[in-house]
Amino acid sequence: ISAADSAVVKATILDGDGVEVEGAVVNFSSTLGNLIPSIGTALTNGSGVASINLTSGTVEGAGVITAQYEGVEQTLGFYTKGDAVNPDQSTADISFSILQNCPADFKSQRDASQCDTVTSI
Repeated sequence: ISAADSAVVKATILDGDGVEVEGAVVNFSSTLGNLIPSIGTALTNGSGVASINLTSGTVEGAGVITAQYEGVEQTLGFYTKGDAVNPDQSTADISFSILQNCPADFKSQRDASQCDTVTSI
C-alpha cells in the first residue's frame, strides 16, 4: 500500500445457512496505515459485503488488518510504504512562480518554459 495506491478491504458476512447478511456492522482495525472512515466500521450491502479503505499512513512496515463481526475475527497481513503526508507536520516547503507573457495556448499546453518568470512584484 502506498500514498498513490490505497486498498479496499472487504469482509463478507454469511449466516449459519451460508446466506449473505445485509445491514451488519463490521468492525475493522489495523496495526498500520489509516482506515477510511477512521472509526473503522462499515455496513454490509445486499451481498453481505462490508468495505473500508486502507491508506498507507506515515509508518512503513508490515501490518495486520482485522475484520470483526459478533466475536468472529479474520486477519490479513499487508505491507505499507508509509508515505502518506503527515497532517501534523509542523513545516512544509512550498515554492511557486508568477508567470507572464505566456503564449496564447498556455492553458492547454501548461509549458512554463515558454513564459517569463516575474522576479519582483
